[in-house]
Amino acid sequence: MKRLLLATDLSPRSELALARALRLARQHGAQLRVCHVVDDALPAHLAEAQKAAAETILQERIQTLGGDVAATVSLAIAAGRPEAVILQEATASGAELIMLGVHHGVAPTMFRGSTAERVIRQGRLPVLVVRREAEADYRQAVVGIDFSLHSLWAARAAFRVAPAATFHLVHSYMAPFPVFLAGDVRSEAREMHTRELDRMIDEELTAFLARLGDQLPPQQRLTVQGPATEVLLHVAGRLPADLLVIGTHGRTGIAHALLGSVAEDLLLQAHCDVLVAKAW
Repeated sequence: MKRLLLATDLSPRSELALARALRLARQHGAQLRVCHVVDDALPAHLAEAQKAAAETILQERIQTLGGDVAATVSLAIAAGRPEAVILQEATASGAELIMLGVHHGVAPTMFRGSTAERVIRQGRLPVLVVRREAEADYRQAVVGIDFSLHSLWAARAAFRVAPAATFHLVHSYMAPFPVFLAGDVRSEAREMHTRELDRMIDEELTAFLARLGDQLPPQQRLTVQGPATEVLLHVAGRLPADLLVIGTHGRTGIAHALLGSVAEDLLLQAHCDVLVAKAW
């Protein structure tokens, strides 16, 4: 991972994202492009003044936080629609990862239609949403696995972003059990069904990991019954994890949530950083 893009609105949450971006640039020996977008509805002289002020602020912050990697950081300051400029800059710079900050605990109605949501939905690159201070390189990462192509890409992206982390590959499932059986018969049937389901899931997970190649980072497998969001948040909180990873389809339309309900829930509720990726 040699080209990174950070989108910043100069807010405190973006300060956290900048610190993480600089740490990742240092860890990977990567070039970092920092993008700031000015409202294109402003009069020209005000837009130019804001661009100049943003450049000064960012140079100072990068020098303070970046130190030894400041020389590898470049700026892109432009006017336009934030998500459009960010995605255009990502393409022009050959970025492999987009990073940005987001408020924790925002209401769903505030997140939907936000710059972060639009960048994730409209783009194809993995997006790292930063919430925590970058005290160290990522050490504990939880990856949601549903055996889809999107979760495969998410796992690959996670391995690249956090090569030094221990990964916890989590598959959650909801298992319907017969309700018409009673007593010991019902209990025995449930246990048999659970064992068979666990065996099938383990086989699927083994095949899934084989698609990721031979050079896998340290990882643990967890199969947990329960709703995906609940399970992933519980595992991440118990570790505690500093990175939560999820794949998403990013579809639009009446029949689908904008990002997929699990991805959106995690982006709204997780206390750690969240990496979102999709296959297309």
